[in-house]
Amino acid sequence: MENAFVISGLRAKRAEIDGELQAAEKRVSRLRIDLDAIDRTICIFDPAAEPSAIKPKLPRQGDTSFRNGEFSRAVLGVLRDTSAPMSAREIATKIAAARGVDVSTSSAMQAYIGRVRSALDRKRDGIVREQRGDTIFWRAQ
Repeated sequence: MENAFVISGLRAKRAEIDGELQAAEKRVSRLRIDLDAIDRTICIFDPAAEPSAIKPKLPRQGDTSFRNGEFSRAVLGVLRDTSAPMSAREIATKIAAARGVDVSTSSAMQAYIGRVRSALDRKRDGIVREQRGDTIFWRAQ
């Protein structure tokens, strides 16, 4: 009797995953049909072409809330607005709060901190890096 709730929950989760899988399989089928049609069209215009030799281009899966270069500008803006050196975590927290992004989970915060560090590592001019123990602090010149 005590397993009834567990079994019920597992059945519901299985039904949900099975539905997602069927939808994904339909999408894959449609993509294969579209790809085949494009390959045939390429061969009509260039009979010597080998469409399978064309390298696939993977779509970006990053955060779409920032356009190209906007995140780096946000990092620099935070550093310019403060006089004290800041850690990558502090910068990430300010940017997330300004954008209304939920970074309450550890993985979301770590992703934002990684983006801040990456932006700071690419930007050398006008940025000062200070190491205090295990923590690195950044400030604008």
